[in-house]
Amino acid sequence: TTLRELERRDAVAHFEAIGALFRERINQTAEDVGLEADCVGVAAHPGIRIKVDDPEIGKKVTTLFIQENAKRGLILSTGLFFNCAHDEAALDHTEGAVRESFAVIKDGLENHRLDKLLECEIQEDLFRRMVR
Repeated sequence: TTLRELERRDAVAHFEAIGALFRERINQTAEDVGLEADCVGVAAHPGIRIKVDDPEIGKKVTTLFIQENAKRGLILSTGLFFNCAHDEAALDHTEGAVRESFAVIKDGLENHRLDKLLECEIQEDLFRRMVR
C-alpha cells in the first residue's frame, strides 16, 4: 500500500530534511536578491510568501512568480508538496530558477512595471473561480 511504501522509504524524514533545505535556500535567495520574501509552513508542504501590502499587487506578483518559474522549466507556485523523488539536484534547479524569478519581481516592484512584465492573465483564486 501507499502507506507501507512511505514508511519503507522513511518519507517523513525525507520531507523534513528536504523541506528544511528548501526553506533555508529560499530564504537565503530572497535575502541575496533583496526581495522581502520568506518560506513558511511545514516541511512537507512549504509556501513562499512574497511580502506586498496591496492584495491586487500580490496577485500580480504571484502570477509573475509562476510565469517566470515556468520560463525556467520549473512548475512552481507559491506552495508545493514534496515527494520522495525530490532531491538536492531538484533543489539546485529550483533555487536557480527562483533566484532569477525573484530578481524579475524585485525589478517589477521597484520600477512599477509589473504589468509590463506579465505575459499572461492574472492568477485567479481557485476557489473563487470554481464558485462563480
